[in-house]
Amino acid sequence: MKRRDTTRKRIRRGRATGGFALIITLAFALGARGQGKAEFDLSAVGGGGIGELGHRLGRAGWGGSFYGGWLLPGTPFSLGVRLAMVNYGSEHNVDLAGYSDAAPKGVKYNYNILFTHLVLRAQPRPSLLTPYLEVMAGLSYFFTQAYGGADGSVPFMIGDAVLVMNQSDSTTLVSSVAPSVGLGGGLKFRLAQFSSGREGTGARLALFLDVQGRYLIGGRAKYLRPGSMALDRDRLFYDIQRSRTDFFCFSLGLSLRKSS
Repeated sequence: MKRRDTTRKRIRRGRATGGFALIITLAFALGARGQGKAEFDLSAVGGGGIGELGHRLGRAGWGGSFYGGWLLPGTPFSLGVRLAMVNYGSEHNVDLAGYSDAAPKGVKYNYNILFTHLVLRAQPRPSLLTPYLEVMAGLSYFFTQAYGGADGSVPFMIGDAVLVMNQSDSTTLVSSVAPSVGLGGGLKFRLAQFSSGREGTGARLALFLDVQGRYLIGGRAKYLRPGSMALDRDRLFYDIQRSRTDFFCFSLGLSLRKSS
């Protein structure tokens, strides 16, 4: 049974890694092709689950996102890739129910979601205020990681499995990938505009303050939530959650647009 579970985990991780690799490859391809006309966003992100996911998590998540896109010539559209990481909680062993000195107290758990989406954006010609709309499709990767927090090596039991963790070690306890599609919209406020090279021949750059909201419809996934783990002496037990993964998030950041 353990070998089957290990094989399934490897297959799921392989699928997730393959999907992320494809999206990142497309990002580099778009960036290389779109050096003349491109835009890049760097934002702080906050949000929370909707429906089942919101009920089970019971808290907001915070993180950051990066978007890179290529402006399609002669159209009001751009095609790009967005990567966003959200953390919705963390705990140490001392925070868990059943903690005793039999368990290493410094072990930390982080609850994370990585969103990876291909994005089609529609926006008018840039001005002082530029609204835009987006449609997106991709993957949501839920994962909970444990980080070693003691000097030297520490044996640590998760159910019937024994892990040996060092101070800098980390291990993924539970991970799952779900398909994700969504709609979004935002408003850009132009902060500065300048050009490089000779006037009329160089690239034009514009810096914007970017405010955005996104609603994501996600498939079913399994994940952990803060409060779902407990200790029995040196053994860690957890209650895996399963639900749809609809999510709403908002972001505030800076956007740089380059045009030739």
